[in-house]
Amino acid sequence: MEGLSKGFRMWTLITQIAAHDAAMIFNDGQMSRLKVLRRLGKKPGANAVSAHFKADLSRIKQSEKRFKNNTIEARRAKRRERLRKVMANKKKEGVVYVPGLLG
Repeated sequence: MEGLSKGFRMWTLITQIAAHDAAMIFNDGQMSRLKVLRRLGKKPGANAVSAHFKADLSRIKQSEKRFKNNTIEARRAKRRERLRKVMANKKKEGVVYVPGLLG
């Protein structure tokens, strides 16, 4: 980094810290910031602990809700595909009884 201005080096450092912070929160949640503060010898206040804990809980609930909705949608898509195949067969061959299938 020889020959670069002090300001440029500072912004590079800030960008690196921000990238590490984003990765840390993505991987371990908001509480990981408090772990960093503790390792730096600073004790986070009760409000900070509470806010970060609530943020992590909210993130987990939202993630579980999305997962549940995705699995529901996958089951619906599978059901629609199975019904589409049955209806295509019905058009092709006429009405046929096969145990376990509609039609």
